[in-house]
Amino acid sequence: MRAAAVVLALALGAECFAPAPTARSSTALNAAGHAVIVRLRRRKSSSCCLAAVDAVRGCRLNVVKLRPTLCPMCRFDGVSRSQVQNKGGGHGEIGFHLAKNLADKDLTVTIVQDSAAKKEALPFSKYGELPSSVNVEWVDTSDASAVEAACGDKATHVFDNNSKKPGDAAPIISAAKKSDAFYSFVSSAGMYAAKGMLKEEKKVKDPPTGQREVEMTLEKELPGRWTAFRPQYIYGPYTNKRDYLDWFLNRAARDLPMPVPADAQQPVSVTHCEDVASLIGSVVGKESEAGGEIFNCGTNKMCSYDDVCIAAANALGKEALVTALPPDTKSSFPFRPNAEGFAVRVRKVMSTLGWEGAKHNVLEDIAADGFYTKDFLALGLDQGDLDTSKDGLELCQNLEQDYGTRGVHL
Repeated sequence: MRAAAVVLALALGAECFAPAPTARSSTALNAAGHAVIVRLRRRKSSSCCLAAVDAVRGCRLNVVKLRPTLCPMCRFDGVSRSQVQNKGGGHGEIGFHLAKNLADKDLTVTIVQDSAAKKEALPFSKYGELPSSVNVEWVDTSDASAVEAACGDKATHVFDNNSKKPGDAAPIISAAKKSDAFYSFVSSAGMYAAKGMLKEEKKVKDPPTGQREVEMTLEKELPGRWTAFRPQYIYGPYTNKRDYLDWFLNRAARDLPMPVPADAQQPVSVTHCEDVASLIGSVVGKESEAGGEIFNCGTNKMCSYDDVCIAAANALGKEALVTALPPDTKSSFPFRPNAEGFAVRVRKVMSTLGWEGAKHNVLEDIAADGFYTKDFLALGLDQGDLDTSKDGLELCQNLEQDYGTRGVHL
């Protein structure tokens, strides 16, 4: 059984981060509202919940209630929004960083957190590090009606990082309707059926994924009052899914080959969670522009599979033993194995919502002095045996040819 967390947030209505008011944004900026962020988590799992501004998250998520704040610069009452956060996994840490991002905009944030979550697990154990304007309430979120009630009827924005299917989103949508809130859904780029560099209009899977069904439901239920963000590979502080980058560091640390599909030149979008939070948060003040639109959510600082291999090896003073797997080979490799790559473009969100782009660069963060590699070593992850049984090494034809006996670890 899954439980969730909802986060509510209230944003200051300041011209410093909002455009000239439209009919919609003007109403939001002058209304004392609440924002909601929701996050899903599995019981008995160490997933995280999201934080947001002056709103309550509902429906299998952590709920945050926000209070209106008066902006000392423009004298507007605070804008509030709500976000729904998922149960963990690849999106698990988004809530924490989104709450912080909103609080840094002078938003008062309340996180309604699933009481089934383990307080000693990340990111729950780090809630105390959030700004004083963020409040955390621990509640039982397994009851959909309770989630809807927790979201309240005064939210101006809802951020849903929880829903995996329309049923998950139903109580949050109901709360959004009551408060006339703008609904931001954290979807998934995994729905794309296309390959290579992915724009928002690229073909998606048929039959549709659960997240795509949520997008279609929002289009029907909240016309013009919703938007969706499709994130891809995420890393950063307090993550509960380290596989994306640890895969490379684990093998470099042990002088093991890195079996990469095709020629390893495929583009990849690996995005710091703070950049994900800032991208999603850019919707505040841009509601009219975002209404009914879908945005990719990733970094504008892309690299290749080979770049990550080499950066990981250099960070540890090792040689990058990169070897080729046949394209589309199913193995332990953490990214898509096709020859074309699988990376999201973010030009649309930059031009439409004015997102300034990523502040972080994954190749710098896994350098010798990068925070990620330092954490990797501090956790002792470079020590001990490593299971490479699913690496597909037996399919690599150039191990001995390229690396001699150093490349043979079968």
